[in-house]
Amino acid sequence: MYEAELDSLQSILRNVVRLYAEIREKYEQISVRESKAEAQIAAQAQFAAPHDATPVEGCFEAADLRLVASRDHLEALERLLQYPPSAYAPAAVARASLECSARTWWLLDPALDVRGRVVRGLIERLISDQEGTRYPSTRLRRKAELGLQSAHEDADALHLGVRIDRRGRVLAVDTTDVPTYSGLIRDQLGEMGEWVYPVLSAITHGVLGGLYSRSAAMKDAGGRYDLDVPNAFVESLIPSVGTTVLGFSKAFNRYIQLFGWDRTDWEALETEAMRLVLRLLEGFEARASVFRHEDSPY
Repeated sequence: MYEAELDSLQSILRNVVRLYAEIREKYEQISVRESKAEAQIAAQAQFAAPHDATPVEGCFEAADLRLVASRDHLEALERLLQYPPSAYAPAAVARASLECSARTWWLLDPALDVRGRVVRGLIERLISDQEGTRYPSTRLRRKAELGLQSAHEDADALHLGVRIDRRGRVLAVDTTDVPTYSGLIRDQLGEMGEWVYPVLSAITHGVLGGLYSRSAAMKDAGGRYDLDVPNAFVESLIPSVGTTVLGFSKAFNRYIQLFGWDRTDWEALETEAMRLVLRLLEGFEARASVFRHEDSPY
């Protein structure tokens, strides 16, 4: 049942990954001199710091790495949708892809000036090394502690105030708050992201309501609920996959825009992919029927 719909979702994911690779291969060796990215890289010397002489490039590299990770998750998601699809694993993979794409989208905001780009790159350094200080490995923890110290020293050298809470967690740099993933995904994808992301998070973290949403309650001979059997529910997979693809597409679109590459093929693919998702949603009444188990609060 629903094998055709699953095939369509897999086709969307394969096409997105394929065109992404083709565009990257075509343009990676080309420097578009009049692009905004090149102009900001050329101007980054004014923000050189003791531990980072190329802060704009560092911001772009962080965005690129997150985009690569998001693409890798899309490839994994496509494999998880092979019939019969996994019930819970696609949610975890889709959520990870959404988070990476949203952060890339934020780092590559085309409205940022050089200072704004440097600030967001610095936030990435601070947050990454802050998380690294929690590693159980002494060697890795020490490396993160040194990185965090270096990032704070660079912020001081550039006169960029770092606001932290009582536990030492970074809250803001200069006038830019550290964003939450839920906030970024809402800003990037609107109501669609605001609706899908919490559900994927609940499933990923093993919240019972989330787990129930991907299970079918089976009755025993006495008519009682006895066993919850994992069930992917294709009408749940369609909005999840569609949102994940749209997040990746919007992030890569900003990459293309900043580096001055031709956006024609990518925008055409994004439009066609969303049309297909909407066609698949027709007849499913996804909003009303995504969660089948009566014990799911979602």
